[in-house]
Amino acid sequence: MKAIRFVLGIVMVLIIPVLCFIWVWQKGGDGHVKLPKYYGRILGTEEVEVRGKKLTDTIWQRVKNVPMTNQLGKTVQVFDDLPGKIVVMNFFFSTCKTVCPVLNSNLKFLQTKYKKADSLLHFVSVTIDNKNDDVPHLRAYANSFSTNHDKWWFCRDESSRVKQYMFDELHMPDLTAKDTAVDAFTHSNYWVLIDRERNIRGYYNAIDTNEIRQCADDISLLILEKKRIHKEKNNKLDAPLK
Repeated sequence: MKAIRFVLGIVMVLIIPVLCFIWVWQKGGDGHVKLPKYYGRILGTEEVEVRGKKLTDTIWQRVKNVPMTNQLGKTVQVFDDLPGKIVVMNFFFSTCKTVCPVLNSNLKFLQTKYKKADSLLHFVSVTIDNKNDDVPHLRAYANSFSTNHDKWWFCRDESSRVKQYMFDELHMPDLTAKDTAVDAFTHSNYWVLIDRERNIRGYYNAIDTNEIRQCADDISLLILEKKRIHKEKNNKLDAPLK
C-alpha cells in the first residue's frame, strides 16, 4: 500500500505541472493570459520599446468624453471623471418593461460580483429617453437596481445626441445609422467594455448568459492588465505588455 501511495505521489508531482503548463498555454499561447482584443477604428501605428526591443504598436480610437447628468443631479464627465477606471456602459429607458429590466438586472449581478474591486470598475447606464427620464425618474429607477450610486451612474445626455454617440463612438453592433434619428426609439441589448485608456475591449449581448459570463471573465483580465501596466511602469518600460 505504501509503495502504491509513493508511486501515485510521484505521478501527481510530475503530472500537475504539465497540466498547469497546458492550461496556461491554451489561455495565452505564449505562456501569458490572452487579454480581450481591441475594437473600434485603427488610427495608425507607433514604434514602442519594450524590454529593449522595438515593437510596432497599433493606435486605437479612444472613446471621446461626454458630459452627462447622473441620477444624483450631478454633471459628470464620462470619462474624465473616471480616470484609471474600467467602464461597463449600456443603454436603456426607464419605461421599458421588457428588455431593459433584464439588462440592468444582469448588470447588477456584475456589480455584486465585483464589489470588492469597485475601486477599479465603474458602471454607466445611459437613457435614450430624455423626455421622460429626468433626474428624479433616474434616481427612482437607480434605487431599484443599485444602492451604491457612486459606482453605478444612471445618466442622461442633455445634448440629446446619445444615439449618435452610440453609433459614431461606440460602434454598437446592433445599431444602424437609421436608428440614430431623434424620433427613433431604439437602444441596444449590448454592454460595452471600455478599459482605463478609453479603448473598447468588448461587446456583450446582455441577455445571453454565456456572453455575460464572458464579460465577467474579461473584466477580471482587464483588472489583471491594469496591475501588469503598473508593474511595467514601475520598471520604467516605455509601453505596457499586451
